[in-house]
Amino acid sequence: MVITNMNYLDNEFEYAIAFFALSQSCIIKRPYNLFHRKNLYMRTSNVKRSFGNKKTWDTPFVDWFLKFVKEANHSIFNNNKLNKSLNLNAINIDNESKFDLVYIDTPYISEKGSTVDYYGFYHFFRRFINL
Repeated sequence: MVITNMNYLDNEFEYAIAFFALSQSCIIKRPYNLFHRKNLYMRTSNVKRSFGNKKTWDTPFVDWFLKFVKEANHSIFNNNKLNKSLNLNAINIDNESKFDLVYIDTPYISEKGSTVDYYGFYHFFRRFINL
């Protein structure tokens, strides 16, 4: 329902804030700090829960969503400069480009040396980010 309603947002910035809030809300609500399909079982089963983020789990999703919308809106400011944000593969950046800030999200490699299939872990985002 949230994703359907987000598609009615005509303003790209409002959509970006809603996407941020949805993502953060999903992340914070995960039990044991893990993404896993078994989370649905945990969410819908009537079992005693004793994991570390129980208070977070018990907080309604809408409360987290609104908290993150507010957080995003409070992070918006005007530095009186023309700013540009890019989402690029570092390999494709030409040598002449200059940036003030670069964020690199490297792949997670387990202790055993195997990489993580993020596409499989973030299956619930695939519906609305056109992967």
